[in-house]
Amino acid sequence: MLPRALAFALALGLFALVAPQSVRSADAPLQKMSIQLGSIPGASWSVLYLAKDEGLFAKEGLDVDVLPGKTSNDAINAVATGSVTMAVVLTLNQIINYDKGLKVVAVGSYLGKNAYGVGIATDGGAKGTLKDLAGKKILVTSAVNEALMRGAIKHAGGNPDASTYVLVPNPSSLIGTYVGKQADAVESVLPFITVAIGHARPTNYVPFSDSGDPEPGYAIVVKPDMLTTQKPMIAKALRAIYAAYQLALTDNAKMTAMSIKTIPDATAASVNIDWNAFKKFGCDPAQNGKSFAAFVPANYDTAVKFYQSIGALDHPLDPKSLYTNEFAEGPNAVTKMKCPQ
Repeated sequence: MLPRALAFALALGLFALVAPQSVRSADAPLQKMSIQLGSIPGASWSVLYLAKDEGLFAKEGLDVDVLPGKTSNDAINAVATGSVTMAVVLTLNQIINYDKGLKVVAVGSYLGKNAYGVGIATDGGAKGTLKDLAGKKILVTSAVNEALMRGAIKHAGGNPDASTYVLVPNPSSLIGTYVGKQADAVESVLPFITVAIGHARPTNYVPFSDSGDPEPGYAIVVKPDMLTTQKPMIAKALRAIYAAYQLALTDNAKMTAMSIKTIPDATAASVNIDWNAFKKFGCDPAQNGKSFAAFVPANYDTAVKFYQSIGALDHPLDPKSLYTNEFAEGPNAVTKMKCPQ
């Protein structure tokens, strides 16, 4: 990667041109909509705030409220119940909630590689592998996440029953407990772990994408019926978001300034650690040379099979119902951004 994060940014900046913006009358009223974030504030969300602050949404004829979030589950519930128009969420939560009746459809990739995984302490001399977790205490955020953790350990050839799983649903308590050395591993979004504990405790980060769970990291989602009733608005929002994404990748000063403006107690140093960790997951290897916005069907297929194999789904689930590439491919694609080859 050049390092990898820099190579990713350069590839997008040099070879990824944004599709032409929509033309609208200056007198036409802006269309109201809202986008909820799928986690607590982080540099990854500077893209959405840049789209608003730089007038990219307005150029598309949209008046967008960007709403801070806590978890992807909260954001999915808000979209599914109609409280917000759109959200950016972890696709692992999308899959689980879809199975339970909270159905949202992914219309564009935001983070192509699964960024969820586990941070494993190496301060006790361990190498920080999944097999090292035998007899260790692992912090998880839900029963489903425990099932994912067990599946990842089994896939790596370890014994998931040899570990102890402790439920800590609050993100702040999760990190505090781990940093306080009251546990040996913590399950979370890896860029978040990098920022929150990378400076406080020696840790190896193991993504679940290396353990049989390759669904995209974050996706932009809407209610299924919007694909019929609000397709033009979806396309406009996506054009603005991807234009802002490219801006964030190519203008580090703007990304940093926007992050400091929107993240409590952020500094330029903390923002750049967060952003560089986030960018490493921008594209899955299967997306190389392909549209940044498009989903890889095989990744969703494999992920659903993985969830079914560990008993995390209660009903049959067609992976094709979870996403659409209609906005990412063809002559009307919302962006021409490509993942680097």
